[in-house]
Amino acid sequence: MKRGATLVELLLYTGLLSIMLLVLYQLFTLAGYQKIREIVEDEVTSNAQKVLIDLQYTVPRSTTIDEPLIGLASSTLRLSGGTVVYQVDANNTLQKTEGGVTAPLTNEEVAVDSISFTHLGPSGQSPTISVVLTLSGRHLVEGRVRSKTVQTSVTIR
Repeated sequence: MKRGATLVELLLYTGLLSIMLLVLYQLFTLAGYQKIREIVEDEVTSNAQKVLIDLQYTVPRSTTIDEPLIGLASSTLRLSGGTVVYQVDANNTLQKTEGGVTAPLTNEEVAVDSISFTHLGPSGQSPTISVVLTLSGRHLVEGRVRSKTVQTSVTIR
């Protein structure tokens, strides 16, 4: 009766094991990249939703749209005699100043690529603002920056 394994059998088993480990490594690496991409995309989406919800809450409760002027676009939005201001800071973070208190609306994981507030008018009863916002993740995923553009219009009541 023969005990143990021959050298050829050990080489064969070692080769098969290394092939299986290589495939498993690639699967785990792919799953890791997928998870990172999902995290970055979720971060961009949740920041965009947060900004839109804040605008949809604040603008209708404002009394006036001071900047931009009717028919013009601006990267700054001033409401109610300047008591509420939306603007992008040097770190590409959207800031909201209300009653002298400034707070970020987007977090450090997301950069504001562009924002445009357009005062659509009318100047009378119910002025309307159109907002176009482009956010991107600050981390490269698969060699690309993940970004999202959202758009809405909000009317003062």
